[in-house]
Amino acid sequence: MFLKSCWYVAGWTRDLQANQLLASTVADESIAIYRKRDSSVVALEDRCCHRFAPLSLGRLEGDDLRCMYHGLKYDSSGACIEIPGQKVISRKMCVKSYPVLERHGWIWMGDPVSAGPSLVPAAVGPEDPAWTLRCGQMDYQSNYLLINDNLTDFTHLAYVHAKSFGTS
Repeated sequence: MFLKSCWYVAGWTRDLQANQLLASTVADESIAIYRKRDSSVVALEDRCCHRFAPLSLGRLEGDDLRCMYHGLKYDSSGACIEIPGQKVISRKMCVKSYPVLERHGWIWMGDPVSAGPSLVPAAVGPEDPAWTLRCGQMDYQSNYLLINDNLTDFTHLAYVHAKSFGTS
């Protein structure tokens, strides 16, 4: 279970290039993220509403995203705007769209109406010239709660990291 009405970090700005789809999982939801031509960021549910194929394996066509399974095309709001061989498209043909803030790569997982920028936690990002920050990623084959526990429990440093962090 995850909190939904809050901001999560979905990724670093530098990792999202123009004309590139990025697959991510946030709060146990699969997300397809991309940058539009005006440089704004779009985050859509990473599954086609027709056969649930991952949209992150699709193709960007301008600011729209085409599923490569049956060719459905979605606009940046998540609405299906084209179905090959079909003129009428039901409004129900859509995928969830998530509010995003480029500043530090935040994504809102809850009700979009509640997604206020003022709710973003204060944070320093790698683009802040007053700080020297290095970014990286480590993938774990573990439950996130165990990783949280590890990163917030400093009592193990003297034993597990005696040589790596110079602790005694």
